[in-house]
Amino acid sequence: YTVNGLTTLTYTSIGYKQIRVCADVLLPDNSICRVCKDTVVHVTVAPNFTSVVNCNKIYLYDASTVVAPAVINSYNWSVGTNPGNTPVSPPIATFDNNTIASPILTFTQSGSYIVNQTITSGSCTITVRDTFNISVPDAGFTFNNSCVGTPVTFNDPTPEPIHFWGFGDGATSYINPTNHAYAAAGAFSVTHIVTDVNGCKDTLIKSITISPAPVCTVTLSGPPTFCSNSSVTLGSSCTGLVGYQWYNNGSPMSGATNSTNIVTQTGNYHFTAHDVNGCFVNSDTVSIHVLQAPNVNIITSGSACDQSAYTVSVPGCNGCSYLWEVDGTTVSTNNIYTAFVGSAPYTLGAHSIKITVTDPSTGCAAVNTISVTFNALPSVLISVAGPLPVCSANLYTFNATSSAVNPGWTWNFNNSNFVLGTASTLSASANGTYTVTVLDSTTGCKGQASQVIMRSPFVNLFPVGCNNLCDTSKVFMPLASLNGNLAGYTIAWYDNAPPYSTLVGTGVSLSLNTLTLGNHNLSVIVTSPNGCKDTSNVYSINIRNCHSTLPITGLNISARQTGNLALVGWSVEQEIDNDYFIVEKSYNGVDFFYLRKVISRGNSSTKQFYDIIDSLNNDSGIIYYRVKAVSILGSAQYSPIVKLKLSEQSVENILLYPNLTKNDVNVLIQSSSSVNTMLQIYSANGILVYSRAVTLIKGLNKFTIDVGNLSSGLYITTLNTNNAKLSGRFIKQ
Repeated sequence: YTVNGLTTLTYTSIGYKQIRVCADVLLPDNSICRVCKDTVVHVTVAPNFTSVVNCNKIYLYDASTVVAPAVINSYNWSVGTNPGNTPVSPPIATFDNNTIASPILTFTQSGSYIVNQTITSGSCTITVRDTFNISVPDAGFTFNNSCVGTPVTFNDPTPEPIHFWGFGDGATSYINPTNHAYAAAGAFSVTHIVTDVNGCKDTLIKSITISPAPVCTVTLSGPPTFCSNSSVTLGSSCTGLVGYQWYNNGSPMSGATNSTNIVTQTGNYHFTAHDVNGCFVNSDTVSIHVLQAPNVNIITSGSACDQSAYTVSVPGCNGCSYLWEVDGTTVSTNNIYTAFVGSAPYTLGAHSIKITVTDPSTGCAAVNTISVTFNALPSVLISVAGPLPVCSANLYTFNATSSAVNPGWTWNFNNSNFVLGTASTLSASANGTYTVTVLDSTTGCKGQASQVIMRSPFVNLFPVGCNNLCDTSKVFMPLASLNGNLAGYTIAWYDNAPPYSTLVGTGVSLSLNTLTLGNHNLSVIVTSPNGCKDTSNVYSINIRNCHSTLPITGLNISARQTGNLALVGWSVEQEIDNDYFIVEKSYNGVDFFYLRKVISRGNSSTKQFYDIIDSLNNDSGIIYYRVKAVSILGSAQYSPIVKLKLSEQSVENILLYPNLTKNDVNVLIQSSSSVNTMLQIYSANGILVYSRAVTLIKGLNKFTIDVGNLSSGLYITTLNTNNAKLSGRFIKQ
């Protein structure tokens, strides 16, 4: 034991004790010189004790010694706080007898304590002390009296590691805090045992009183069976409850935490709550049955605009009755009602439309009402800027005006969906019907107006340029016909116009023998049946006197149909100074129009053959052909008229021309698919005289075969396609 400075040392054993006392001396040179002295003291009285700690008790045993003949005259034990050694009094620390040699010390609170032993021997009174850490477990706990079925919370605030709870009804628990709900009313003894880390235990028993659970039933504001468009309010027969939670079919209902609950669905309903004493309430269960009310969801279709059909309907149900009312007036007893806007009951303006549906199988009725405003169509007018009448030979500007609010414009042509413009104005020149649609952005209603540009006569086929013509010729004004009808056109012929003052003829042609020989500048003004006019260009001609000798003799014509084609052929016995042929076509046998020009092969005293192919794609019924032969002097003569009656033809066909030939024969084949095949020619007695591999494409195919080396006679040409066997005949001269 070493200490600096003054000190007191209490020895716990008797005997001779050696003590060394040292002093450090500061010398003049500032060095330290330590000087020590040894001495021996004789300890004749020495206090001392031993102890045994058992939880909250300390068993103290005196171990003090004295040198005879000295004896210990008295003992005095005390307890103080650590630190400070402030006296601690009962009941925190209690000795069974603090004046005996070996007492027992009992604590009621955990903590760190100093135990003091003071002994007196003769004139010596000496004290020795020791420090102890005491652990005192506390089984104290809190709870509140409760009711049957309501969980009770038992809580020990001390942090002991081991708890045992006995609730007095056979149930136990080992957790803290713990909850327990009693199944019966009465008084119960609750036992709580705690064990600390040192194995020390404390036991406390308290009595709890459990009252009967409150009995509450569900109340109803109406019958438990009702229609789906109704409801019932559930409540409680008890008052003053708090913490409501309603359940449907055992599941908590979201947001249903009030004392009343409005329900609209089938189910089994009950509630839980707590009374003013905190007792848990679990109500009885009521069964709610909801009958399906008729579906009165009103579906509307159609436009709420004037002149439109507007329909209201509800889904149908078996056996249900229906009653539609418009502004209180019954209009229909079906589930669907349609009327036209603008007529009663759908007059323009605001209306209330009501439907009542009754289902006799359940007795349920349902009502629904909608408000509808029927609107007038916006007015729309089209003004025309341009010459009248409105004909396609001119450019016009259409300007549309309307009563619509913030109008939206759409222009269409001939009732097509193609939009020509989206402004209120439109420039147009083509013949047809122009329709403007205006949309009222407020009501959604549309108004329409139309303007027709009538078709002007088409005079572009009138001859142009300069020409030398015989006085025996005619000049024609070719016009487009409607189904072959040229009636209604007015054609006025003028010479040396403008001015258009010298009228020289009318009709589709002008005979030049009505004019003087020499130069003329011809033009026509054509007026259509609709009143539209157009003026042709100028055709400059020189009329001369022509001899009467005909350029050709023996002019004959024939026509044959194959598929959508017509083979028009003609032959002449002799040609003298013939210039060309004009093939003309007619739909009525009277009014012919230009079809094709074929140049003459020149002067010939032998029979010559000519032909053309005419497309029949847009033709039907009967058509007519004729050929005009025109000499180099301008004189002309016509062939007889040939009539061709059109009929439905196979999509696959073969045509040979000319039928009478010396050298070449042309083969036209209409095929419905592509195919590789053989084209073969047989004599009249069945001998194969010609064979050739050909590739057909889908559509029209043409081949030319040199038959000049064949003997005169009848020959048959055959060819196979994917769908048919085709054949045709020709005669070799």
